[in-house]
Amino acid sequence: MIQLNKKLIVTTFCLIILAEALSFVTFLHPGVNPWVFEAVALAALALTVWKLEWGVYLVFAELVIGSFGKLFVIQFGGIELSIRVVLWLIVLSVWLAHVVKTRRIAFFHSQFFKPYLALAIVLTWGIVWGWARANDFGDMFFDVNNYLYFLLIFPVYEVLAQKRDATLLSGGQVNRVFTILTAAIAWLSIKTIVLFYIFSHELFGLQDVLYAWSRKFQLVEITSIGPTVLASRVFMQSQVWILFGLFVAFSVILNGAKPARGWLRSRVRSLAMTVLLSAAIIMSLSRSFWLAAVVSLALLVTLLLFVFRERILSVLRFSGIMVGVIALGVSLTLGVANFPIPAGSSGSSVITERATKFSGEAAASSRYSQIRPLLTAIAKHPAIGSGFGQAVTYQSKDPRVLKSHPDGWYTTTAFELGWLEMWLKLGLVGLGAYLYLLWRILKAGWQRIKATRIYELHPYDPNKNSEHSDVHSGHLDRYMILGALVGLIAIIITHGVSPYLNHPLGIGVVMLVTALVDKEN
Repeated sequence: MIQLNKKLIVTTFCLIILAEALSFVTFLHPGVNPWVFEAVALAALALTVWKLEWGVYLVFAELVIGSFGKLFVIQFGGIELSIRVVLWLIVLSVWLAHVVKTRRIAFFHSQFFKPYLALAIVLTWGIVWGWARANDFGDMFFDVNNYLYFLLIFPVYEVLAQKRDATLLSGGQVNRVFTILTAAIAWLSIKTIVLFYIFSHELFGLQDVLYAWSRKFQLVEITSIGPTVLASRVFMQSQVWILFGLFVAFSVILNGAKPARGWLRSRVRSLAMTVLLSAAIIMSLSRSFWLAAVVSLALLVTLLLFVFRERILSVLRFSGIMVGVIALGVSLTLGVANFPIPAGSSGSSVITERATKFSGEAAASSRYSQIRPLLTAIAKHPAIGSGFGQAVTYQSKDPRVLKSHPDGWYTTTAFELGWLEMWLKLGLVGLGAYLYLLWRILKAGWQRIKATRIYELHPYDPNKNSEHSDVHSGHLDRYMILGALVGLIAIIITHGVSPYLNHPLGIGVVMLVTALVDKEN
């Protein structure tokens, strides 16, 4: 279906495995950590200097596999430097060198420059206002630090929007980035499944060392489901990219144009990939992801029926495929949990109880506890916000909080309710600026979809499309953009209950879709 470079997929997959292995080695043997960190940083620098696009590839691959960006970390005088920060510095520095040489900044000519500029102005206001209100400097830096990732829009746009072919996926930089993301997301899904298996079976004592490694580098959150259930929840913050990739994968299935050869093999690969992603989302046991996925899938079907005006029978068949994929994902989850070597035991009740239990559970009750204190604090400066570094005190039932605060009262500047946190710190003005940017991206994507020349195609009878094989790439572009837009909407929904759009993981998706839908060239 998509013209993915198999060699690049294999290379990416092998390099990711090497990176994970090296990270594990630095955990087991801390003495080699400085050497490994420097080697990785120098390799990234060399690749980026050679070709800027390779730096952008590394940025997106690291986002998918890195969660908090600490796959490799080094300490300098008590200051922690992560590989994500190093990649950010390298790519920005090399891009600035290109700007000095060419005296041109491509993003200045983008239709999205003004919305991004408006957001930058609001973020600057959040810094100034937070400083004027004497908010803690450390808390302010912690808040602002994540938003600085938006500066990568300049090199990302330079590479993706300015160096693409007529069709998004016929070749060029967009194709290569999606190829690398495909490999990285597939790896993350496989890693989720493998860890879910290990921690559901107490496999050879591996769980102890893997848990310690994952906890130290903040790669995975592994928590026991319950005292009577052997299975554990395997949650990674970067699984949000699996959520995004799931809708892009669904769009590939939705595309009905028949390529010159290998249609059946391509369709089977697409379905297998989609089942893999759905299983990983289920194994994460993240209700935030589940909620966003269900709402976004319903939105996708609605768009197909009433906006794309697809045939009802075609939409019903596609809906059946989606249900089948989810059912296979659930089956794979239960199969892994109950695989008999060594013995494991988990029923479907693990999933249903997780999906329906919203009270008396630490994470859910913690979110409920934040709502009223946040709204009370927001009411003090609803329009202009309270600035970065604004803290709020609430009573939590989270076991991790209770360890250090037995009475449950907890003061923090980081909250699970992403949109309320933005409102608190940036006010309605800041909230409006971010939503305006997202709306402009969605609008531009829709305009690109409408501008794509499409023939009447038959998604589930490819033999009827042979006379239109020349428009396969354009047809796929249309649905790829739709999948990316719905994937972005899924993250927007997720941000309401789990913060992502103020974190590099979500910001990376925003930048990717920005370059994907931009009308330049």
